[in-house]
Amino acid sequence: CLMLEMLGFAFASVGMFCIIFLFLPISRGSSLLRLIDIPFEHAIRYHIWLGHVTMLLFTLHGLCFIVSFALQGALQNE
Repeated sequence: CLMLEMLGFAFASVGMFCIIFLFLPISRGSSLLRLIDIPFEHAIRYHIWLGHVTMLLFTLHGLCFIVSFALQGALQNE
């Protein structure tokens, strides 16, 4: 159970790191994109994939805690 909770926290930590990059406002003529030499079309593709990865991480985070709580019997008490 403790291992599942630690894994859940790890998924959440990595997911929060991904969210930081999802909230960066970048426009078509962004100097940040020019600085790191990424075309706008590629940045959109990276943004979409990062969103998918973030959703997967938070889904795994939730599943780890649900399974952990179920193994502890905490779900039956509620």
